Amino acid sequence: MTEKTITCPKCGLQQPASPECRRCGIIFSRIHITKPGPPAPARQKAPIKQTGFFQAMRITILLLVLFGLGFNVWLVKWRVGEWDRSLWVVVHPICGDASPETRAYIDSLTPENFKPVTDYFSGEAGRYSLKTKEPFTLVLAPRLDKLPPQIPDKPTPLSMIFWSLKLRLWAWRIDKAKAPVQDIQLFVLYFNKSRAIVDESYVMQKGYIGIVNGYAVQKMEGKTNVVIAHELLHLVGATDKYDPSNDLPVYPAGYAAPEANPRYPQSQAEIMACSIPVSTTEAEMAESLDETVIGPATAREINWVHVD
Repeated sequence: MTEKTITCPKCGLQQPASPECRRCGIIFSRIHITKPGPPAPARQKAPIKQTGFFQAMRITILLLVLFGLGFNVWLVKWRVGEWDRSLWVVVHPICGDASPETRAYIDSLTPENFKPVTDYFSGEAGRYSLKTKEPFTLVLAPRLDKLPPQIPDKPTPLSMIFWSLKLRLWAWRIDKAKAPVQDIQLFVLYFNKSRAIVDESYVMQKGYIGIVNGYAVQKMEGKTNVVIAHELLHLVGATDKYDPSNDLPVYPAGYAAPEANPRYPQSQAEIMACSIPVSTTEAEMAESLDETVIGPATAREINWVHVD
């Protein structure tokens, strides 16, 4: 039978098993020997995310889009200064209240519904001897089923900047297959008269984008065309000619015939006032473009009349 031996962990003496070392005298039971554990797993390097390149690409694409939009704005602005060719306006009808009546009305629209606007500007351009015989050419695009970004309820400079960027990108993404040539995008939101109140329309002149709210009612198409013409002139530099505190036309710029005697009632409205003054305290919304004119002050603002 082989005798059991033990090696002293302190002095290294191999000796028969006993409670203590024969050489150094340590007591084996009081020594804690740590057995080596399994080797620690090799530390794996975290994979490097390849996001830097794609993020740079997204930023580059966004900058290119914004540059393209800015160039288009500059180009349209130059054309407005010259008025040597027609500005192409793409009208995008949108169902504002999602009602079946409004949808049916929009689906019934044809280019003829907007011809009064084109004819109106052609007639007014003739009065001012403009180079082009048709300042605006309106093209009807297919119905849109998505609403544009809403303007902030309580606008601040920062919120308006973000909103304008969102609106430009939203408008840029609209399918242009049916209307590839366009200088101005006009989004007309239609509402059923019995279901919704039409809020104020607005434009973003620096982006040549307009938002017009109107009623999906055939007998009110004349008023809708008045608003469309009004907002188009805003986009090319015209200012309002009414007092926002009471919506009354301001004298004399907001009067179609400021020299009339007697002054009231007027028979027409200045297009940037939209209303016909009937007394010092009353004005009536023009029913159609036949009841409006582009006054001298507006003509100067849109470069139809040059002041030497």
